Amino acid sequence: MRTLVLNLGNTSLFGGVFSDERGRMPLRQFRSAATSVSEWNSAQTPKVAASVSEWTPKPPLAHVRGYEGIAAQPVAGLIARFRIPTREAATARGFARLVARRVRGRIDRAALCSVVPALTALVARHIKRTFGIAPQILTADTPHGLKIGYHRPRELGTDRLAAALGAQVLCPETNVIVVDCGTATTVTALRRDGVLAGGAIFPGLSLWADLLAARTAQLPRIALRKPRAAVGRSPREAMASGLYHGHAGAIRELIQRIHVEAFGRQKAVVIGTGGHAPRFAREKLFTVLAPDLILIGLRAFAAPKHNHA
Repeated sequence: MRTLVLNLGNTSLFGGVFSDERGRMPLRQFRSAATSVSEWNSAQTPKVAASVSEWTPKPPLAHVRGYEGIAAQPVAGLIARFRIPTREAATARGFARLVARRVRGRIDRAALCSVVPALTALVARHIKRTFGIAPQILTADTPHGLKIGYHRPRELGTDRLAAALGAQVLCPETNVIVVDCGTATTVTALRRDGVLAGGAIFPGLSLWADLLAARTAQLPRIALRKPRAAVGRSPREAMASGLYHGHAGAIRELIQRIHVEAFGRQKAVVIGTGGHAPRFAREKLFTVLAPDLILIGLRAFAAPKHNHA
């Protein structure tokens, strides 16, 4: 059984293919798909968590002094992963050309989550036309096995819901804080009893950089990188410091506060995911990095146990 999973975001369509034969993506392909190999190696990023049996959950950083992170193997069953621009995936020709080229062989089922409502039905049609199957679309109302603690559950982004499902797969019956570093950075608390308690949203790292360049007269657009020092001695150095350390500080503060409010004195695992999460691998923010967390959650959603719930 081969499952196509797609996360439609504001800037990119992130997808992958899982095989129940439990093959593994070659490590070189896995690294290059997540970020450039040189950036990955220079950051010494821990590898993605494959299953809860491959690593031992530890308390969040508030309770672990000197914690350095956990390494595990590439995700079991993930045989392909890709990221393409949303604007290209939205066209029938672009979807067929860019997605079909990355997906080899048959597809037996598909799952889709989307934070771009205007394009959700369109991409679902592209999936049906290209692969001959209608995708299961993850929403707050579809059977997924979690209880959403929002005042209005339908307002929860389905990417956060998918990430929570992935966290539940990796850490069953465990309190989890998911930090998704994408266009927006989100921090989500998932209780061990399956209640998604809520969390926080703030502008992502690249959005901070774009806003500074767009809304000021003298500040330039800079490449995102870890600064050599916190004390910048030029506008570019100062911006790099503020963007990197400011973002890391915001994540750290929200993890601490959300942990106390959602779990009290109970322990929790902190999972880092999203395209920018590997940049903070040395900041001791996360218990484990799982770049494919949303894909893992969508695969769980597509499984028959949810279809017949």
